[in-house]
Amino acid sequence: MKAIQVHRFGGPEVLELAEVAIPSPAPDEVLIRVASAGVNFAETLMRQDNYVASYELPATPGSEIAGTVEAVGSEVEHHRPGDRVGAVLAAARRLTGGYAEYAVAPASVTVPLPDELGFDEAVGLLVQGLTALHLVREADPRDHSILVTAGGGGVASILIQLARRAGAREIVAAASSANKRAHALRVGADRAVDYGEWEALAPTLVYESVGGEVLGQCLALLGFKGTMVVYGALNLQSFSLGLPELKRMVFSNQALRGFSFGSLLQPDAMKRDLSYLFGLAASGGLAVPIGGRFALADAADAHRQLQDRTSIGKLVLHC
Repeated sequence: MKAIQVHRFGGPEVLELAEVAIPSPAPDEVLIRVASAGVNFAETLMRQDNYVASYELPATPGSEIAGTVEAVGSEVEHHRPGDRVGAVLAAARRLTGGYAEYAVAPASVTVPLPDELGFDEAVGLLVQGLTALHLVREADPRDHSILVTAGGGGVASILIQLARRAGAREIVAAASSANKRAHALRVGADRAVDYGEWEALAPTLVYESVGGEVLGQCLALLGFKGTMVVYGALNLQSFSLGLPELKRMVFSNQALRGFSFGSLLQPDAMKRDLSYLFGLAASGGLAVPIGGRFALADAADAHRQLQDRTSIGKLVLHC
């Protein structure tokens, strides 16, 4: 089969198309003929060995896939060849294997797909959809004026919609380009602003994933008794808050929270959550914007788009 392999850490050019053996499923695994593999920003950092998690080389990146069951292990009871499924490899602490024509996944993290839901849209809900759902649960937006950074991204695209469904009073999205701001408005934001053009805002809840100076700017905007939730790969790259920020938080009764969806994933709950998201999307109640579809051989181009911060919505590889 064809798969993307990394033999050395570095830029997008280290993503090479290779011919490798089709893996065999263990007793508790399924073999999936991959139709779509998700591309995530964290994978661009892992490719550079610049993330909190890494992998041994050579490796095939990718931790979320959707496709058709090809074979099942001897202990698997609830999946059969021909089933349409999605699998969150990351939920089984696997960060590799997805950028390939075939991949194995534990049955415990493999979920049936509704016939009405496309493989690309399913992949967009696996990691980013779950992240958005847990963000809304961990920091309830009901009756809040909220600010969502990275408003053109895959998580934000779903987060905005789920926050609207949960009763947010006002949703403001921040994004770095006119195209991204227009996208945020299309998926349900009340307003969309450029970074730095937000002096009049006083959100009571901020979902922040950009990091660096933006994190400090968002904290300065945060209203009285407000909460800022910090998440995402970029926020693990740089962080700097000093005594002035701490004083403002103390005297404004504010809260700064960290968030990682990986620590919240339990197989049974994850399957219920994905079934909910899949059903919502299949019925038209949730849009999953796909910003780019790439052939497997063009994985490097997908990584370049993510690194250049020009992508909108979810990027997928067609395997």
